Amino acid sequence: MYHCRSGRHVVGATALQVGCVMGKRMLVQAIYPLLKLYWFVVRPKTFGVQCVIQHGDAILLVRNTYGRRQWTFPGGSIARGETTEEAIRREVHEEVGLHLELLQHLGAYDATIDYKKDHVVVFAGASLDPRVTIDPVEILEARWFQPKGLPPLAASARRIIAMWQQAKG
Repeated sequence: MYHCRSGRHVVGATALQVGCVMGKRMLVQAIYPLLKLYWFVVRPKTFGVQCVIQHGDAILLVRNTYGRRQWTFPGGSIARGETTEEAIRREVHEEVGLHLELLQHLGAYDATIDYKKDHVVVFAGASLDPRVTIDPVEILEARWFQPKGLPPLAASARRIIAMWQQAKG
């Protein structure tokens, strides 16, 4: 995790924090093309998690600050020694500040995205609190949507929605 130190003055501290977040976001955006080049050459196998999060009838979608910036579900990589359930709880908390309840394993899928061979484990969960606190370095936007009124989704998110709908019956 990155930390930025702030001074004694609130205005100065706020400006420093905004500058720090923008700097980190720009760093992520600058590094992403280099990562894609590395992935093109190496073609790594990666392991990740994603989650359909419900609050009432609404589901949470996010747009990342990097990549294609399409609407998708919160999630990320599985750390060494972590279970998939631990990984999704950590990723959701880091990205959108939510605690998951009623976690259900929906399945998994394999895809090649940006030259990586991704194996993604998918969960569904609920949040008792709709208040989202995004990590502005990774998440550009997060919003609750009704399932019948979803915006255009990334291909992986469409696949996850189908898994979620099938599990609901």
